Amino acid sequence: MTRPLKAFVAAAALATVGAFAQPVHTGGMATRSVSHYLALERDVQQAVATRDSAALQARVSGDFTYRASAGADVMDRDAWVAHEPRSTPPVRDLTVSEQDGVAVVSFLAGRRFIVDTWKGEQLVARSASLAADAPKPPRRPSGRE
Repeated sequence: MTRPLKAFVAAAALATVGAFAQPVHTGGMATRSVSHYLALERDVQQAVATRDSAALQARVSGDFTYRASAGADVMDRDAWVAHEPRSTPPVRDLTVSEQDGVAVVSFLAGRRFIVDTWKGEQLVARSASLAADAPKPPRRPSGRE
């Protein structure tokens, strides 16, 4: 996926994520798509936490890009892994929008709002910002985050 295409997908995702999003809780049960991407997101979190290079290569594309609202620079996979803390809050409030083999996954992790672009089983781009009014996580995890 070329960089202009990634930028377009990310921008389109942000504009349409509400229209096509599948919430984590649908009548108490997550959709198959949400369950699938929640598992992939947790795989990435685990790989980053342990700095498992084989798992990172399997889940994060070689031409991966990361952009955060806190800085103007775009990071590649290696710079992003070095920058990410080993311990991150759990993924919650995950939504998924899929079209033509590309999935845009958005979620909260602590006070960060994250939008990931997946192509197949590989993470190709991530954008992150601080959520100004993110709801506090539940005191007791429900087991359905």
